[in-house]
Amino acid sequence: MSAAGLRLKACTHLRGFELNVEFEVGRGRRLALAGPSGAGKTSVLRIAAGLLRPKRGRVALGDTVWLDTAAGIDAPVEARRCGLVFQDYALFPSLSAWRNVAYGMRSRRRERRALALELLERFGAAHLADAAPASLSGGERQRVALARALAAEPSALLLDEPLSALDSATRGGALHELHALLGELDVPVLLVTHSYDEAAVLADELAVIDRGRIVQRGGAAEISTRPASAFVANFAGAAVLRGEASPERGLTLVRLAGGGELRSTDAAAGPVAVSVFPWEVSLQREHAVTGDSMLNRLPGVVSSLTPVGNRVRVALETPQPLAAEVTSRSVEALGLRPGSRVVAAWKATATRLIPLS
Repeated sequence: MSAAGLRLKACTHLRGFELNVEFEVGRGRRLALAGPSGAGKTSVLRIAAGLLRPKRGRVALGDTVWLDTAAGIDAPVEARRCGLVFQDYALFPSLSAWRNVAYGMRSRRRERRALALELLERFGAAHLADAAPASLSGGERQRVALARALAAEPSALLLDEPLSALDSATRGGALHELHALLGELDVPVLLVTHSYDEAAVLADELAVIDRGRIVQRGGAAEISTRPASAFVANFAGAAVLRGEASPERGLTLVRLAGGGELRSTDAAAGPVAVSVFPWEVSLQREHAVTGDSMLNRLPGVVSSLTPVGNRVRVALETPQPLAAEVTSRSVEALGLRPGSRVVAAWKATATRLIPLS
């Protein structure tokens, strides 16, 4: 596989707004374009893959230029060698799972079945080799689609809402599998999603897109705790922490990486991502005596305060970056400012766990 980075710059008219984006995804890195439906995310993927020609733009993988509208360059889809996974997986219904995987292989015909089986085995799906797509579950179709995308030895991997076709019962396991797979790849990965939690788990960096423009780019913790606007604050929502889960008397105990413990009513064991919305987090003075029912308490230091409409997003230095969202009156009553020592508290019922194993 190619080890070059993917660079994209594009400007074109979409329904009701102009798409105008520019970014780079480095070798072995994962960038999530995250935003609401209709923001232009999928159009960006289509431009990268060669399925949509923008009015103006340039797409390159390392030194290889795929698109340059000014120079009249527009490489066809097959020449770009992108592994594209559509949100409905788009498997060929008349072909078995292994034949779907083998379809785009460049190897000799007699070698394709063995290579397809190797890829399916990598995804724990070798037993599905002869199954028809219609007989597969959503999670199984995802595995076959990913194996097919990698079978062509792509220079870049493009994922369009990779978990949207799954029901809530299978999404957690599929999220873990996809997280593990993407961590092994040595090509640039560009994925689009409307779920901030999924983006935070799957990607190294997030780019929040709204009506065709990237309004903020950075790590999940940075965007959640220091949103650039009220739109980003509302979209980013949950802070995502990492830890190790184990059962504890009807609850789940999570020991956070870097220190601290949390409890959740969700069942899980092993590595997890912990998701909590800032508006679920209450701030208290460091030595306050309280009799409330909030089981989760993390001491921390205020690092910044960002107004978001009639609220204030408070970034906290805790074992892992955390955010609370409070009213201006609460900021004044607690005397909050950068450097203030506080305790962040929230309920176990507000603590959602995403298994990563």
